[in-house]
Order: sequence, then C-alpha cells, then structure tokens
Amino acid sequence: MIVVDHEETEREILRLVEQAEGHDRAMLLIIYRMHQELISNTLATRQIAKSAEEHASILQQHASDEMALINQIRGGWRAATWSFAIITLLLGALQAMALRELNAAREQIALNTARLYSLEAENGVQKDQLWSIRQHLRGMNGEKQ
Repeated sequence: MIVVDHEETEREILRLVEQAEGHDRAMLLIIYRMHQELISNTLATRQIAKSAEEHASILQQHASDEMALINQIRGGWRAATWSFAIITLLLGALQAMALRELNAAREQIALNTARLYSLEAENGVQKDQLWSIRQHLRGMNGEKQ
C-alpha cells in the first residue's frame, strides 16, 4: 500500500493554480476540488472499514459466545439424558429387587400359613387326645364327668 502525503499534493496543486491562467487555471481548480473530494472519500472509507472490522469482530465474538452456549446446552442435555438413563436403570433394578423380596415374602407367608394350619390341626388332635385322656383318668378315679 502506497501512502501519499495529500497535504504535499494539495500544496503542489495550489502552487500550480497560482501560476496558471485561463483554461489551465480552471482545470487545476477542478483537479484541486477532485483531490479534496478523494481525500474526504478516502477518510470516510477508512472509517467505514474500521467500523466494519469492529462490527465483524463483535459478530465473531457473539458467534463464539453462541456456540459456547449451544455446546453447554448440548452437554447439559447429554448429562440429563445419561442421568435419566442411569436413574431408569437404578429404579428398574430396585423394582426387580423389591418384586423378588415381595415374592419371597408371599412364599414365606404361604409356607407359614400352611405350617400354622398344620400346627392348629395337630393342636386340635392333641386337645382331643388330652380331653380323652382326662376323661379316661376321671373315669378311673371315679370322678364325675
């Protein structure tokens, strides 16, 4: 990029304008005016370019921040999904263990109930036997029944 000293160029044009006459002078004044407009245009273009670069930098930072947020959300969803899967597996395992315990308790209750009926039946037989023996002993002792 070639940098031109516009002030030096302006001084040179004005020097030539002072020396020129007639048609040449008018052309140099037009060139001088064009030079001033080009300088203004260049300064405005530089300001626009600087603003555009700043804006692009801000947009780039915004895009980076957005991607970081999206990645954070993705990570959160992954963690939530894995957590849900683990909790589901744990609850399933707990449910299976509780069901096994419940079935074992039902089997034990059925077994204990059967034993209880058996014991009650034996107890009834033993009561009848004791009553018979007692009646027999009373009869032998001559007691009233």
